[in-house]
Amino acid sequence: MLRECRISIGFSKGYALEQLGVAERTLSGYEADDDAPADIIDRMADLYQAPIIRYWYIAKHPVGGKILPKIAIEQFPVAVLRLRNAAEGIEDECDRLAVIADDKVISEEEVEPTLGIMDRLEHMMEHILETIVAIKMNISKNDTHRQAECR
Repeated sequence: MLRECRISIGFSKGYALEQLGVAERTLSGYEADDDAPADIIDRMADLYQAPIIRYWYIAKHPVGGKILPKIAIEQFPVAVLRLRNAAEGIEDECDRLAVIADDKVISEEEVEPTLGIMDRLEHMMEHILETIVAIKMNISKNDTHRQAECR
């Protein structure tokens, strides 16, 4: 992930070394193991213009991994199609949730349907995040190509 983000923005290893202030061996280790200290992760996310690095780092943490959904970096068209499929019928789910929320209480008989809707929303959130990542990666690649053309 770290190496891919560096490459996707068009940065050489040398440029990243200089900007991050780390040794080549250190950066190679981070990129090979996809593991780095939090402060380096934060700097990489800013430098590579890839906020997804922060998400990925938190998701790898034992606690963060329990909270955040797993996301896969997909190609842009695939991510959009998956999002579309996940979104099918979501308006009906929102309407049912509005009825459940109307009295500001989730009654005993509403717990099961509410949990089902919550699962569906979490599934949708995974696809939303995949699509956001795919869009950002696509834009980043296009910006890199445009910058190269301008030189």
